[in-house]
Amino acid sequence: MPLIEVDDLTKQFRRPVKDPGLRGAVKHLFTRDYTTHVAVDHVSLSIEAGEAVAYVGPNGAGKSTTIKMLTGILVPTSGSAHIRQCPCRRPDSVRAAHRQLTSDRCGVRAAHAIVVGPAGP
Repeated sequence: MPLIEVDDLTKQFRRPVKDPGLRGAVKHLFTRDYTTHVAVDHVSLSIEAGEAVAYVGPNGAGKSTTIKMLTGILVPTSGSAHIRQCPCRRPDSVRAAHRQLTSDRCGVRAAHAIVVGPAGP
């Protein structure tokens, strides 16, 4: 059974489009146009216990966005992610986040890498 399982994870952001100059700034105050930026595009992976994994790629490839979705900081647009069979989702409060990160079943510590192991301080 995998410790980390990600299936078809996608994250899209809406970016406002603004025309240049003063006229564009004033127009942007009243009507907004958006473009969709895909930060993570259909990522699937499965990591078993004892595996050493490097998650590398060029700048802007979505590495940090994926880590943020695994830790519950960002909510994915589509797909699912589970760590020790616990769904990666945004907790309702800071206290709930602390409980989730320090529980025996869903222990995750993130600093720029995810370490899956026994939960602890």
